Amino acid sequence: MEVRGAVRTSARPRLGRILALAAILAVAVTTVCAARRKQQVVWQQSQSPCVQLAVRDKLGTLGAYTTVFRVSAPDGLEYTATKRTVGDGWGKAYFPSDFVRRDKSGQLSEAWLKPGRYSWKAGLSGRQVLSGEFEVEAPRLVHGVHVQSVTTLDPL
Repeated sequence: MEVRGAVRTSARPRLGRILALAAILAVAVTTVCAARRKQQVVWQQSQSPCVQLAVRDKLGTLGAYTTVFRVSAPDGLEYTATKRTVGDGWGKAYFPSDFVRRDKSGQLSEAWLKPGRYSWKAGLSGRQVLSGEFEVEAPRLVHGVHVQSVTTLDPL
């Protein structure tokens, strides 16, 4: 206790106010943290049809290499994609998203997936190493996405 003139004061009321303020602050912080944990997740999705073309040096004897993929479309146009691969990893190209073609004026244009039969080739150092074909039927979109409300995310 401290004496100031004729009035006595105590440190206890001041300590009580500090503890009350600390308790209010703790409740406020806990409430804000809980609200952030329950924040709504907003999902977006995208899908598009594509064909994955892939080549691999199974034993990794080449080390690093560059593969040039060429796809010939049903309309006779040819599209190209270039992929760099290391070791025994897969060199993958996705048609049409990775492919472009250069017209006579040098302009690049993107590939589009159209109905018909396609052929493809994969080459290294100007030499064809693999080839194949695929067919695309007329587009028919069956779209189904199921989204559920999620408040917490568990690790996969």
